[in-house]
Order: sequence, then C-alpha cells, then structure tokens
Amino acid sequence: MKEGAIPLRFLVSLILAIVIFLPVILVLSKCSTLTAEGKLKKSLTDLLEAASKLKPDEVDAVLIFIPAGYEIHFGAVGCKGLIWVKRGGKEIFRLEKDDVPFSSFSIESDKGDKYIALQIKKLSPKGNETCGIVTINKQK
Repeated sequence: MKEGAIPLRFLVSLILAIVIFLPVILVLSKCSTLTAEGKLKKSLTDLLEAASKLKPDEVDAVLIFIPAGYEIHFGAVGCKGLIWVKRGGKEIFRLEKDDVPFSSFSIESDKGDKYIALQIKKLSPKGNETCGIVTINKQK
C-alpha cells in the first residue's frame, strides 16, 4: 500500500455507515418536526375549546406553543372562527370552529421554539350580530 493512501476497507465502512445512518438521521429530524407541529396543533385546539366555552364579556388566558419558523393567523368568516398555520409562506394546516369568530390577529416565531401566553375575550354581540367576536391579545 502506498503511503498516504486510504485503505479500501475504511472507504467501504465509511460508505456503509453513511448509507445506514443517513436515513435514520433524516427520519429522526422529520419526527421532531412532526412532534413540534403536533404540540402546536394541540395547543391551538385547546385555545379553540377555551374560546368556545367563554360567555360574553368573559376573559381567559391560554398558553400556546409555537415552533421556530411558524406563523399563526386568526380570523373569521361569519360566525366561524379560523386559525391557519403557515411555515415558509406555505399553509401547513387550518382549524375551524363555529360560534368562535376571532378578530384578526397573527403571531410568528422566527428565532426558536417558544411559548406565548394569550388573553382571549369574548365580546357581547352588537346590533344585528348573531355571535360575539373573540379578541386575542398577547400577554406580557
């Protein structure tokens, strides 16, 4: 064997290690993203449930988890509350619930995962409105 040459056995072992462990690493990184997304979906579902149980002029606080790089938008169509989640400008999922129309509000997490406390308040219906709007404010 020449001096400075890489042994064939080492090269074969290196290639096998890459072929075996690269898919494992990719699967684990995908699972951590799914876990973060699952936590986000659960915390937003909990927020929807808390908002649906509010009576007019009642206030509640909810803690939500936002993974890095995600945007959360709240809104309404008629009396239906909408929450849609985006990552990199692309919609990931959407949640809807009747009788929980949210005022327009959005949050994003750009530098790491974080928990955010939100205050939710259901306003009394005004005039010819059939359902009260749920306002969202960030707690400090």
